[in-house]
Amino acid sequence: MHETNVLRSKPAYLARASRAAGARRVLTGAAIAGAALLLPAAAGADPGIPALTVQTAAGGGQTYTLTRSGQDATASRGDLDITDDLTIIFFASGDDGDNRAAFGSVSGGFPDSSPLVTSVGGTSLAVGSSGQRLWETGWGTTEMNWAHGAWAERFPGYFLYGGGGGASAIYAKPAYQDGIVPGTQRAEPDVSLVADPQTGVLFTQTYSKPGGGTEQKESWIGGTSLSAPLMAGIATLANEAQRRPLGFLNPQLYRLAGSSAFNDITPSGRTLAVLRHRLTPNGTRATMLRSLDRDSSLATAVGWDDVTGLGSPRAVQLLSALR
Repeated sequence: MHETNVLRSKPAYLARASRAAGARRVLTGAAIAGAALLLPAAAGADPGIPALTVQTAAGGGQTYTLTRSGQDATASRGDLDITDDLTIIFFASGDDGDNRAAFGSVSGGFPDSSPLVTSVGGTSLAVGSSGQRLWETGWGTTEMNWAHGAWAERFPGYFLYGGGGGASAIYAKPAYQDGIVPGTQRAEPDVSLVADPQTGVLFTQTYSKPGGGTEQKESWIGGTSLSAPLMAGIATLANEAQRRPLGFLNPQLYRLAGSSAFNDITPSGRTLAVLRHRLTPNGTRATMLRSLDRDSSLATAVGWDDVTGLGSPRAVQLLSALR
């Protein structure tokens, strides 16, 4: 589609906190997860920013309508008013880089480029044996395959996947991005966290075997569907620390641009790569070289960039700075 943002289903994550005095219970995660789709709706309170409707098949297909008033995003579902509890909806920025390979044109994604949501991009994160952060770069992966004693593709290979980002074709740049983000359009992502499957999260699946018993297998997972709920978790901790919902976070996040609340993800020099092996269906081993920090036409840079936004949160410092 030309002159429109890419429209597709992406996971959304809602951070909420109880309003009861001294309450410690916090709900985080897939309140609007799964087959979530954000669609333009009637005009909102803020001129130029349409309201949005979130419709999800989960739980009977409830519809959430978001508008914006001042610095707050609000939402309601039928007769259940969750305005006071809503922190913000975090949308994954997608795993297709600038979207050209997947959809034929360069564009920010939708609904993640809406000014009413926080768009969460991806990084590749190296963690040491003692849990220390060794290095971090933008998530963008190219792949080369070893075949018949040689690499089948010229270096660095073809684009495999990477964090989504770029300028919206629909929304003008919101005030909170002024002076930080170049151009005249809303651009994403806003922040980023680990998403690269090469450096992602190890998880274990247990299978029931046909003849009885179980078998466990470990795998690495990633994607901005990992980074978005991680950011929702940080926001929930911030709600809990303040004992109240903090409201729409984007204005606060951009006021902290360049501060110690974020790791600025700068260019890596493109010297990072991972050698991977996998079993093919016929039982032979395939070898791939996956190069990092190569996110289609997007690029990491000093300050805000269209791969990692403001950077990756330093959780302790960010929690201390949010009010």
